Amino acid sequence: MEKQIPIGIPDKSKSNEYAVAGMTAYEDKYCSNLTMPAHAHERAGLYFILEGSLSETCRKSQHLIEESTLVIHPPGEIHSDHFYERGRVFQIELDAQWVDHIRQHSDILASPGYFHTGRLVGIATRLYAEYQRRDALAPLLMEGLVLEILAEAARPALEDAKGSPPFWLQQVKDLLHTQYRQNLSLAEIAQTVGVHKTHLTRVFRQHHRCTIGEYVRTLRLEHARQMISASDLPLAEIAITIGYCDQSHFTTAFKRHTGLTPLEFRKSVHSC
Repeated sequence: MEKQIPIGIPDKSKSNEYAVAGMTAYEDKYCSNLTMPAHAHERAGLYFILEGSLSETCRKSQHLIEESTLVIHPPGEIHSDHFYERGRVFQIELDAQWVDHIRQHSDILASPGYFHTGRLVGIATRLYAEYQRRDALAPLLMEGLVLEILAEAARPALEDAKGSPPFWLQQVKDLLHTQYRQNLSLAEIAQTVGVHKTHLTRVFRQHHRCTIGEYVRTLRLEHARQMISASDLPLAEIAITIGYCDQSHFTTAFKRHTGLTPLEFRKSVHSC
């Protein structure tokens, strides 16, 4: 029998729902150390992290989503999430008419997008401010800002004539997943796959919505999180295993990634 993927998110607290212009806006609140198994949303959506951090697995890729990250999900996109700490998320769900309209002009709703910096984050911040204000002009402004977000997110794809990832990009991912403990340079990675390092960094960000350094850091810290959860190895040994020679640097990076120090995370796992 085919496995059924649940529609919607379990174990969340939705508040301040605001329906306007063919979309529904609201806030979600999540408790710490919450894992949501694979699920999908019936409607396309945008969500903006107000507080907290999480990792999301979608299409066999894992993404670190921290405060002030904007995420775009197509309708029916299957994904799972793990919240490291108590968090708040501003969510926008789009009706089918939105999806039909957007797809006439762009395929931005064909795949998920993750945006950590830049103009899109500023627009999302303004969108949340209008959601809070809810005056007579809020519906018009919110509709315009959502359109602006989707158009701005779609622009890089229009600038890519080929539209699909080059064959060597998978080689880069395979290299990073096997050698993420090593301090590889951009020049070394570029030379391995036979492209210029400037082209490498542009194409990698375009398709993965993050830099190579951010991608490697996530791989390291997720491996550390798994090792802390599954073993009693000393934290210093775990730091060295994943490529951190300086334990204080590891502690700082781990807390930024999960919201907890390695020791606090270990205690939280053992207390469950």
